[in-house]
Amino acid sequence: EITKNLRKMRLKNAFEFRTEELRMNLDENLSLKSTVFEKDTPSHNLIEDCMLLANKAAAKLIDIGVFRNHLSADARKIDKLLNELRELGIDVNFKPNLPELIRDIQALSDELNLRAEVDKLIIKAQKKAEYSSINAGHFGLGFDKYSHFTSPIRRYSDLILH
Repeated sequence: EITKNLRKMRLKNAFEFRTEELRMNLDENLSLKSTVFEKDTPSHNLIEDCMLLANKAAAKLIDIGVFRNHLSADARKIDKLLNELRELGIDVNFKPNLPELIRDIQALSDELNLRAEVDKLIIKAQKKAEYSSINAGHFGLGFDKYSHFTSPIRRYSDLILH
């Protein structure tokens, strides 16, 4: 219940992209035994949402620091995306409101059972997130301020923020 509520609140301003992680199982000789696509579980989603909230909260506490910024995609890349989607049989009318456009694309791709593939194309059309000492918000997450805070052992930016 907590997981569903956290996710629902977050997705009011953000996007959920379906990605599958490929897990490779090896035998004792390190030869490939099998591959399995792992799906997210409710516990994974809870941890993800809590980490995002912690990162968001940490960013709100600072005026100067290391921010993780993600700007909205430019029009040229969105036009290219819409052309690629038309080739797949997904014809979406352009909307100037990019979040609405992305949600429309995802809804149509769900109907055609092409969501994971289409989500990859949407991600490819986006600008890459960047670190900066100046906050510019995070488009994909729908956050006004965002930073990396939850993995100081793995990421130097998190350590700096700590």
